[in-house]
Amino acid sequence: FGQILGKVYGRKELVTAMMGFGSPEQRLDPDFYLRAIYSTVGAFYAPHYSNPEFDRLAKAQQEEIDPKKRQELIDQAQRVLAEDLPSWHVCSRDAINPVNKKLFKNFKPSKALGLEVYHVAPYLELEPAGSVREVNVATTFRLSSAHPFTERSANGRGYLRFIFDTFLRYDGDLNLMPWAAESYKLVNPTTYELKLRSEMKWHDGKPVTVEDAKFTFDYLLKWKPPFWESFMSPVKSAEIVDSSTLRVNLNEPSATFATMSLVQIAILPKHVWE
Repeated sequence: FGQILGKVYGRKELVTAMMGFGSPEQRLDPDFYLRAIYSTVGAFYAPHYSNPEFDRLAKAQQEEIDPKKRQELIDQAQRVLAEDLPSWHVCSRDAINPVNKKLFKNFKPSKALGLEVYHVAPYLELEPAGSVREVNVATTFRLSSAHPFTERSANGRGYLRFIFDTFLRYDGDLNLMPWAAESYKLVNPTTYELKLRSEMKWHDGKPVTVEDAKFTFDYLLKWKPPFWESFMSPVKSAEIVDSSTLRVNLNEPSATFATMSLVQIAILPKHVWE
């Protein structure tokens, strides 16, 4: 798999290619299958497709924060792509997630994501059916690294979602829900304010603070870990408003800052990482 990625994505040594994608959270937003894959500036630009009008629409939809207007731009981009470069779904593998209902009840698979490592929500809905309270999960995948900035696989990054908390998360119905941030608001097209949940603690018992939140953005802006770069690309700076509120300033309007960036950026403990 690594050799294929190197030839197709890295060296562009191909005449034709078939690619498959799983459905981790960072691919739920339409931006992934438009701008990231088919735009000439996309992170997964493998098809060698180039159309200035498509690039314009792909960028416009990513910056449009009005949902209705954004949907219209997405539809236009998809029509251009369908005429220029038809593609179609070939097959899907079965995603089988057996659950022992004698031990746990209230199993609710997430829409599009199931109970696999891509999504935390189903595990939060499980209830013990008896005395067993520890959930054991068997999987064919393993971590290549337990480090949030060096883990290469989508499955591995899924495991890390159970360890590092993000500001927002998707629930089982794929609605955005508060997580480390109990609320957020769009102050203006290029400014968000995040209010941290109170009484959170790190694994060592120290309190989670707004200083940790600011440190997270400062750290990612400084060191630019490759996988996180697409989630951080809209961000210009972060500043503390009060003891529980962080203001994030963007370079330009970004529809995906809430739907992708805040769902993927994990808050870091400043006292450990600095």
